[in-house]
Amino acid sequence: MELDPVLAALVQSLIEEGSYVVFFVVLLAAGLGAPVAEELVVLAAGALARQEIVRWWAALLVCFAGVIAGDSILFLTARKLGKKALEHRRFQKLLPPERREKLEDFYERRGGLAVFVGRHIPGVRAPLFALAGIHEMEFRRFLFWDAASACINTPFLFWLGWTFSDQFERIQKRVAHVEHLVVLFAVAAFAIYAAVSYWRSTHGHPVRETKKRWRRWRGRRRHEE
Repeated sequence: MELDPVLAALVQSLIEEGSYVVFFVVLLAAGLGAPVAEELVVLAAGALARQEIVRWWAALLVCFAGVIAGDSILFLTARKLGKKALEHRRFQKLLPPERREKLEDFYERRGGLAVFVGRHIPGVRAPLFALAGIHEMEFRRFLFWDAASACINTPFLFWLGWTFSDQFERIQKRVAHVEHLVVLFAVAAFAIYAAVSYWRSTHGHPVRETKKRWRRWRGRRRHEE
């Protein structure tokens, strides 16, 4: 089966010289902020697996490992440098003052969930992961949230590349739209999590607890009057 011209060009640049090793290295570089679209590489891996050029399970594992390795190196580098990272030219590009303020607020309010959601937002992933390292998040905690997030979008993008290998160019243009859908899913999941946490905090009776709080407030008002 002949490859689509766009896919053939990508095949030549990605695997002709190194196969799985090149996939890993390119994803590692993308995680460190190189001008390479991580999503495009995973899509290509899925498409190549469909063409039986690479084994699907090996390509998927390599993609996942490359994604996590790149994120981890960026995080650990920022964590080791601490606040000094903000003086480094590379991190200054990732975290200009106006962006850093917004991301810090997001991180302080959401913590690990910010890492989970940030992976799905183009342009936010790398600076947010660096910021988590600067704020000395525990590596095990970062790895958990990052891997949990990668378990969603990496197989999903791989599946897209596999399923629509004959429409690779069109899928490439719609990656951003797919990422937005994943963000909506993550926000919905967080909303459910917050609702369940609130329910448990009120012993499963939020309406009853609300009425109690209302009565206490009315009682204090009457006492003050």
